[in-house]
Amino acid sequence: MQASIAATWQRHVTENRSALTIRTEAIGRGFERECYVHPENPDRLIKVNLTKRNKQSKREIKYLKKLKKRSLSDWSHLPEFYGTVSTSKGTGLVVEYIKDYTGQPSRSLDEYARKNGIEAYRKRLDDLKNYFIKNRVIFNYDMNPTNLLLRQKSPNESELVIIDGIGDVVFIPVLNIFKSHVEKKIRRRWKRFEKKLSGYRP
Repeated sequence: MQASIAATWQRHVTENRSALTIRTEAIGRGFERECYVHPENPDRLIKVNLTKRNKQSKREIKYLKKLKKRSLSDWSHLPEFYGTVSTSKGTGLVVEYIKDYTGQPSRSLDEYARKNGIEAYRKRLDDLKNYFIKNRVIFNYDMNPTNLLLRQKSPNESELVIIDGIGDVVFIPVLNIFKSHVEKKIRRRWKRFEKKLSGYRP
């Protein structure tokens, strides 16, 4: 199975063998990856692996490719995916840079909820949950308010976008072909996610 995942990763490595040179500082860093502004397109980001295992990136690219193959038409709560690219920092995933209507980078739900409380964003959370169920988009157990961005589309309109934690971590994903199974999984994981929101107060 590991060999299969590795093969999938290699198949999606960019056809352009000339590596992009990244000279800027990372704008974000997680346990497995760093995130940089694309040196040739300020509206895109490149997620570069910090470890050789590439576990998170392999899972994410596999799932995003699956969504595209399924012809998912509504990407409003997901960053657009543009494939992979070779860089001076290593191979990276190229995704949309989530920004507000002002052109500024969108901030996390965590940041907003610490200031205003989580209930101020209840409708946005309900919209996200319904989006996941309607489009059968699976998120993993790691989803939390820090990897959800609140994109301000206008002074009076906003939406949540998940930037990490997309895809499934189960060893036997065959059951995901059944809509009812996926819906139950999403609802179960959402219930667990809700517990992470209980500590936010205005």
